[in-house]
Amino acid sequence: TNRNIPIPPDFSSYVLANFDGDFYDVMTLAHELGHAAHWSLLGGSQTWINAEPATAVIETVAMFSEFVVSNWMKRQAHDDDDRLALLIGEIENAIETVFTNAQVHLFVRDVYAAIATGAEPSTDGIAAAWKVRRKTFYPGVIMETDAEVRWVLEDFLFHDPFGSIVYPLAYLLAGELYEQYLRD
Repeated sequence: TNRNIPIPPDFSSYVLANFDGDFYDVMTLAHELGHAAHWSLLGGSQTWINAEPATAVIETVAMFSEFVVSNWMKRQAHDDDDRLALLIGEIENAIETVFTNAQVHLFVRDVYAAIATGAEPSTDGIAAAWKVRRKTFYPGVIMETDAEVRWVLEDFLFHDPFGSIVYPLAYLLAGELYEQYLRD
């Protein structure tokens, strides 16, 4: 379960992550450090009552950090092949942000539509809905054996069921803010 909480000024932020040094690990670390910096900066100015900003704000800050790090990496690249590899990683990241979150949104919609008809949400029923959505977005791709229950690892289904839709919007906003940052 991921929970973001503001950090009081006299505490330190920590990010725990697996790290092998590839592009995706670097972007994940940049993203999570963006969250940590954001919470550290908020810690001294927010009360516990108003301390959690909207998901779109939280993710915009984290994705802005990804843009900063990614563009720094491109400037440090040794040659055009390295820059191309980084650009491909950025494109894959953008596609993943949009498609994964669209998939999650439609999956949650399916589950809640079934609940609205009076269906009792069962593990098997939710797993079947997940499998259908996975096949819709990735036809012909053989899923790993635990793909049907992968949704269990996330708490979004009942904690923030339609929160996934803000991720593509936050990505676009972070990109625009980064472009504005470069212009200024």
